[in-house]
Amino acid sequence: MAAIPAWLKWAVAASLLAAGYWFGVGHLSSAKRQQVDTGTLVKLPLFVEVALAGGDRYLAANIGAVRAMVASVEEHSNGEAGLRVLAEIEKDVSRLNPGHEDNYYLAAAALIGTPQHDTGQWVLRRAIDARSFDFIPPFFYAVHRMHYDKDPADGAQWMRLAAARSADENNRMALEKTAARWILKGADPAMAAALLDLMAKQARHGSLRDYIAKRAEQARQLLALRQAVGRFAEQFGRAPASLDELARRGILPELPQDPLGIGYELDTKGVPVMRRPQPKGRKQ
Repeated sequence: MAAIPAWLKWAVAASLLAAGYWFGVGHLSSAKRQQVDTGTLVKLPLFVEVALAGGDRYLAANIGAVRAMVASVEEHSNGEAGLRVLAEIEKDVSRLNPGHEDNYYLAAAALIGTPQHDTGQWVLRRAIDARSFDFIPPFFYAVHRMHYDKDPADGAQWMRLAAARSADENNRMALEKTAARWILKGADPAMAAALLDLMAKQARHGSLRDYIAKRAEQARQLLALRQAVGRFAEQFGRAPASLDELARRGILPELPQDPLGIGYELDTKGVPVMRRPQPKGRKQ
């Protein structure tokens, strides 16, 4: 019986291997895939992270920040579970090094406005305390307080802290102006006027002092308008249809002139507020 040539043996073996490979690929591609908990891949106990870093918590924080970046990518495919893992990793990094720059940037970018929003703000608060030279953490925190937490008065105070930490004069002025606008939105007009008067006295730049003083005058005018609306309601038993009616009915001798030219209007509840910007092409 003739011996089977070596080349034929190799050809048969290669064919069997190829067939097995393609069968396996086809089977795996049709099999139901299970989500892998990101925490088993990335999240480690805090003491383990420090031990792996040779006892150096700052090195452990750096390694943890890299894990957080990996988790931020994994989060997109693991949904809320991945987001929770990311939040836990960022908390661990903050515990090891609250001033870690990459960590607070990632917290602001990946956690704010999500179910882990409070964790993001917690990381930023710790960075604010640890990085007294850095205006960015209080700036982020202020913006989140204003736009996500809907607390302009508190956001204004954090924005003022950001301004105080900024080394650039133009940047500092811009942040102070933002704080002045938010104070007017979030505080009672009487309190806003008092705070803005104090800010104007503390302002080092003449143009900034003038701007904040005008915002304080806006607050006083809003207070006068709201008091006039109250008197109107007492006298006529209803709210005015417009601010102009306050002057027509003699409640005010004339409507106040906004020093910044923005103007005032009644909101849906009949309370005088700053006029909202009008869309382009729409007449006042």
